Amino acid sequence: MDPVRKILLMSLLSLLLGLTSLSCRGQFFWLGFQGGEGVSWFSNPGKESIRLSPGAGTSFGFFIRYGSRPYYQLAIEWLFSTNQMKFEVKPGKTAHDNVPFHNLKIPFTAGYEIIHRPRFKWRVGGGMFIGTNTIVTSNSFNFTRQDILNPQFGLICETGIQYLNFLVLIEYDYSLSRFFDENATTYGFNVRSHLQIFSLKVGMQF
Repeated sequence: MDPVRKILLMSLLSLLLGLTSLSCRGQFFWLGFQGGEGVSWFSNPGKESIRLSPGAGTSFGFFIRYGSRPYYQLAIEWLFSTNQMKFEVKPGKTAHDNVPFHNLKIPFTAGYEIIHRPRFKWRVGGGMFIGTNTIVTSNSFNFTRQDILNPQFGLICETGIQYLNFLVLIEYDYSLSRFFDENATTYGFNVRSHLQIFSLKVGMQF
């Protein structure tokens, strides 16, 4: 097992142990889940002959939250997304293909509930995450998991509302790490792009 997976597995086990040892009916701790749809895209690769189009994906995750105003949250989330990559092989001729990938991350966020009422709440927050990306299917560019730079580190900003136990959240993630490793090239190009994800999620907390 490679070091990245060991780190993520240990973090997941620690989170699960923490969840099972907490009394979720306490005044300050809440458990929950959330899922939704997201749009993923890449920053400018720096070359006119490279095009990386936005892609669509589905996410799902669990979280534990402490506090209400302010609050702190630890989660584990999974996203499956497909993006199209296009390269100009020579003037007037391009090569393109869809490149599906999995994104697994552990985000830690902190925030504040601007509106805090018994039935309705509005919160804003931000934080950081550690994660890993994996290409799981073949593609004409021959990209593999070894071409992806892992682990990934990034920033998160979010806002959302809560009505009773129901949640509606908007989240933006920016990866500080490059998506592709420096040694990953195709058609002679080294792709210098950072992954960004915009998500709309719904969920519940207990």
